Amino acid sequence: MANTISENIRKLRIKKGISQDRLSKDADLALNTVVKIETGESPNPTVDTLEKIAKASMWRWRNCLNKNMKINWQRWQNQNNINPQDFICGYCGKNVGSHTGYFNDSNQTTKIYICTFCGMPTLFFEEKQYPGPLLGRTIQNIPTDVEQIYKEMRDANKNSSFTAVSLLGRKLIMHLAVSVAGAKEGEKFIQYVEYLKKSGYIPPNGDKILEYIKNLGNEKNHEIKIGTKNEAEKILKFIEALLIFMYEFPSEFPEEKKE
Repeated sequence: MANTISENIRKLRIKKGISQDRLSKDADLALNTVVKIETGESPNPTVDTLEKIAKASMWRWRNCLNKNMKINWQRWQNQNNINPQDFICGYCGKNVGSHTGYFNDSNQTTKIYICTFCGMPTLFFEEKQYPGPLLGRTIQNIPTDVEQIYKEMRDANKNSSFTAVSLLGRKLIMHLAVSVAGAKEGEKFIQYVEYLKKSGYIPPNGDKILEYIKNLGNEKNHEIKIGTKNEAEKILKFIEALLIFMYEFPSEFPEEKKE
């Protein structure tokens, strides 16, 4: 029976107009192997096999998976026991601990750890993590366009693009103030934040949060303000809280139908 990986590989191959025979030759895999993967008889292809298929088809091999799919982390080849490391995975966002992976003989500060949840690799070089931690969490019941901007903020933060996080965060705050809280279009950023407070989306004791977010909008439109890690993480947490209060909580407690 075909699983998500099998179905995605088959759909992507058909979309590209590639035959199974052509894929097997270009990926240097036996035709029988390709057939078994697509039919689900081989439901867990190795990372090496996925990379061969992706390279032959000019895909990003992660496209073969769905966002909730895990790779069996134990199937990475020739792993070593290395110093344990706790980290937030840049792919799945889970806080994990790992003691298996790869290291450089000539430089003990360079290590690759395999996430024990999703099976993806994370590089640590001189105490810096690549990709960085995926902060925030998946939020239910949010509109597609809002979800896309929130995802871009999380991805930008893990890649240390802190200015992008701040700019996207300000844009999303203004959008939420208008579309959800009912503010008028064309107002200043500070007025949008005040409107969110009046509408009850900022906690009663959230004056420090409010003041911090308002200060993000002090620069003029033509000025360039370089974002910082601390600023990006704070605005990301603020956006996460807003989205939970605006979309996720109301969906968990729907209004009762009146008879």
